[in-house]
Amino acid sequence: MLKSVRSLTLKEFCETYKGDTQYYLEQTRKRLATKLSNEIKKRPKLIENEKVQEPIYVHVEKEDHSNFSLRLDPDQVGKFKFNLATTDTLSQLNNDQRARVCDQIQDLQDQLECLKKNFLSPIE
Repeated sequence: MLKSVRSLTLKEFCETYKGDTQYYLEQTRKRLATKLSNEIKKRPKLIENEKVQEPIYVHVEKEDHSNFSLRLDPDQVGKFKFNLATTDTLSQLNNDQRARVCDQIQDLQDQLECLKKNFLSPIE
């Protein structure tokens, strides 16, 4: 392993790098290129037909409501977690309000199901 140029004496620098700063820079570049090459070789290789994909964003919009987006990443596996803002709100809803919320959830499920079918359909 080569010592850092700062830790070399003038004599060691001349013996190791022929007293030439250009030669030193060349040797350093080669050493770093070899190190980088070795690091790249250690990385897991992509399966032949697998391509790195950009995330897919699904934008959910409803008139007079805040909009939100879902980020779907084709290169990752994971589950979404839904958190209800407050559980007190649930207990305060009457049956009609609960039914309307359930209808909205069903609409979201239907929309997601259509989206899912688009991804499951064969590529032409």
